[in-house]
Amino acid sequence: MATLIVFRLSIKSSYAGDTEEPADADDFDTLQWWLGESECWRVRTYAMDDDIHVYLLEQPIDADHAIEATLRHYADVVGDRFQVEIDDPGDDDEVERKLADRGGAEALEVAASGRLAFWNYDGRRYRTLSTPDD
Repeated sequence: MATLIVFRLSIKSSYAGDTEEPADADDFDTLQWWLGESECWRVRTYAMDDDIHVYLLEQPIDADHAIEATLRHYADVVGDRFQVEIDDPGDDDEVERKLADRGGAEALEVAASGRLAFWNYDGRRYRTLSTPDD
């Protein structure tokens, strides 16, 4: 089982371009957490250029810690958030039920490795375009 926590941000930005502007209904950045049984991942998407940053955390964290950390650093740009528990990300019926009002099974993108998944609400072709210095 894994927990997916998604924060929809009120901005759309480009990390590489160092630019940011207000989001709209179809174009917005996200900060997401995939909290698996043995691994935890942080996923940051950038709407302006479809950039994505994926981080494997050194130690597992719980949902409360992930939410607290996000609000500590992003409170000024958090639009809304949702959280779902997913037993099997490969089970389209389960994912469809749990993400029915958020794009259904098609909106959950599972990494080829199967180690993480993230919410890809409109099927964008995300790719890593930039690498943070930290």
